[in-house]
Amino acid sequence: MRAKGSFKIWMLMFMIILIMTGCTSQNQNSEQHSSLENKTESVTEKESNSSEEETAQDTEESSEIAEEIVTESDTTMEETTAMMQTGPTAPEAPIVNSVRLMAVGDNLMHLSNTMSAKQPDGSFDFTYHFQHVAPIIQQADIAVVNQECVMGGIELGIQTYPCFNTVYEVGRDLVKAGFNVILAANNHILDQGETGLQNMIRYWKTNYPDIPVLGIHDTEEDSKTIPVIEKNGIRIAMLNYTYDTNLKNGIEEKPYLVEYLEEDKIESDIKKAKEMADFIIVFPHWGEEYNDTPTPEVQELAKKMADWGADLIIGAHPHVIEPVEWIPRANDKPTLVYYSLGNFQSEQFRTEQMLGGLADVTIIKDENGDTYVLNHAMEYLVTHYQLTIPDLGYYNIVTTYPWEQYSPELAAAPHGIISKDPTFSYEKLDQIRTNMMSRCQ
Repeated sequence: MRAKGSFKIWMLMFMIILIMTGCTSQNQNSEQHSSLENKTESVTEKESNSSEEETAQDTEESSEIAEEIVTESDTTMEETTAMMQTGPTAPEAPIVNSVRLMAVGDNLMHLSNTMSAKQPDGSFDFTYHFQHVAPIIQQADIAVVNQECVMGGIELGIQTYPCFNTVYEVGRDLVKAGFNVILAANNHILDQGETGLQNMIRYWKTNYPDIPVLGIHDTEEDSKTIPVIEKNGIRIAMLNYTYDTNLKNGIEEKPYLVEYLEEDKIESDIKKAKEMADFIIVFPHWGEEYNDTPTPEVQELAKKMADWGADLIIGAHPHVIEPVEWIPRANDKPTLVYYSLGNFQSEQFRTEQMLGGLADVTIIKDENGDTYVLNHAMEYLVTHYQLTIPDLGYYNIVTTYPWEQYSPELAAAPHGIISKDPTFSYEKLDQIRTNMMSRCQ
């Protein structure tokens, strides 16, 4: 009886082991099968995506070209430029030509901005001022800077706020950095009277005759010319106006010297430009200083400019960045507006004035002959000034960094603005930048 009982127990245990082994094997096979299915689905999905991409490449030529335009930048640009935003107008036909335009804000030259460039032999070299942004600027077909300080030359003396004047060498080094369009219509352009303005025009015409200096004129005849630049097969008209000038004494009989924001004149110029160019850009010096929101008057004028025919508007003067938006047009593609790019470089006194914008815009011309903005971006820049030589009387280090190259360590170097705005910090700059990013279309 014991032998039979033991046998039955062993048989029962053997059957249990067999069942458990079978279950384990079945689970393993099921998991392997599931894993194989997942892998098969992944491969199939990749093949499907690849097939779709190949089809898209074969059937959507204009989209392919547009993608190449966006991604053709080199490694430096990938590291330093904000993400391109596609405009509301997709390519309607294959792209024939494209122009990459960049613009920065106010090169507002206080005493330190000029004196920090002075060399032991008495000459001036601004290379360091622009060397951090130069690799970006040099990738543009057209690079624009608002020279918000008359270049009257050393013969008129180095002057700071409220009546500025700087040396000619800043022009040379802006060109070396990659800028090839100069905006000159601003409220400080007559700070040294007609002499300063004429000196500045003479310098550019003598040394860089191919570089347009917009918004000022040496003769009435010159003021009747609509500036048009042809680049990569696209003709671009560029118009520059200022709301006013701080000084006008002695030049009341020469209103042609400076282009002012007069609506009849702007409308007339835009209409003339439409007959001459494929694309029209207006650079207005407007708005309210230190206000990061465009005033209703500015927004109304921007809408009028768009309706008259401006395709792109890039503003200056507030010394802080303002939002970017699209203005719809009834019978045309929308107009892109950068209301203010803030300061490119300055020695101003608030944290928000140290943060500037760089507009990066791709303009295309398609097979149908239509020309419009394909995509755009806003890169952020930081003015950094610092004193390393005690009792010098000015900051001996002045330069501008792309945001990606700036750091908490540099901000704490310390930045010279801390003596004027103790709340300055890298974190505060980043907060301002992040807030503005959320307000840009």
